[in-house]
Amino acid sequence: MGYKIISGRYETGTQEQQLGYNQLFGAENIQEKFDLYFHWFNIVHEIGHILIDLQKTDMDKVHEELFVNCFAVAYWRIADKGNNLRKVEALINNILKFMPSPIPQGTTFRDFFKNLWGTEAMNSVMMYGYFQISCVSEAFKSDRTLSDLLSEIGYEDIHTSLIKPYSEEVNSGNAVKVLNQCISNLNDIGIEVGDVGIELVDNPEMQCCQPV
Repeated sequence: MGYKIISGRYETGTQEQQLGYNQLFGAENIQEKFDLYFHWFNIVHEIGHILIDLQKTDMDKVHEELFVNCFAVAYWRIADKGNNLRKVEALINNILKFMPSPIPQGTTFRDFFKNLWGTEAMNSVMMYGYFQISCVSEAFKSDRTLSDLLSEIGYEDIHTSLIKPYSEEVNSGNAVKVLNQCISNLNDIGIEVGDVGIELVDNPEMQCCQPV
């Protein structure tokens, strides 16, 4: 079984679709921000979902989203040679400055969203948007290593010293390079991912991974 990552491009979206991302990320340098988040950071996020599926790991949805974001952060802490991870963190922190937290004082992020998952409230754009952005923020606060995370889903005795750095320019055309090098790096440390492709589509709201 293989997988396909579907990733929409900002530049080919409708004006309405682009407006949503302008409001989320801020209109200034929007192309750079979009590509940084979706065609650099999020590609590795999706590979995290693939590893969970391959390992048949049973996680609730909140745990899984936290895990794959921690996976992406931990991977890029090793492989990023372009100072892009720092830019992602700054982008996320800036977004959260303008998004009011729905979480009551004294309640943890994980408990709040586990209780909310599957309800109508979770389906609102603002609530789900806050959840996703906050998951990335929580991942940046984590000090778990890539080896720790891989061990959690059953990959034991993984040594990450063989991971090669990535320093290509960030844009949608290079998303396939991000994907291929991540898979190559995982293969080099003993993790067989198999066949994973990427399809760039016109709709920027399409960001997902599916088996093929």
